[in-house]
Amino acid sequence: MGFAKERGIEAISILATMPQYAINLPNPRASLAVIEALVRILNFKIDMHEMEEYVKDMNEKMSIIEDKVKDVLTIEHDDPESYPVDKKIPEYIMEKIEKLFRDAKVDKAKAADLKKELDRWDLYHLYEDRFLDLFRGR
Repeated sequence: MGFAKERGIEAISILATMPQYAINLPNPRASLAVIEALVRILNFKIDMHEMEEYVKDMNEKMSIIEDKVKDVLTIEHDDPESYPVDKKIPEYIMEKIEKLFRDAKVDKAKAADLKKELDRWDLYHLYEDRFLDLFRGR
């Protein structure tokens, strides 16, 4: 932009935000935002189906990365036994557990991930009946 200004060249800059931890990763969501801005500015149509599928796929991968980043920032130890009993479980973990329950209800193979997460936060005893109901057909 500075180069264009110095030379009297009209210019535009379109930017999209990205999480700092992902600056070295492809970010189709940011790319899609830039393309959508160009489509509006230039008033033309473009088939975004393939790009939207890529965004969906990458969002799933980014969700896993985000969980790992949050874990690093939240968890002091890998051993659930070392957590204080009165430590509040972060809301995003509770949401993740609910999502894992929904996933496991559809695909029983996902139950292993759910069990691992429940054990990690020492919550299995609270969800034991609900977890076992996944296999009882209730």
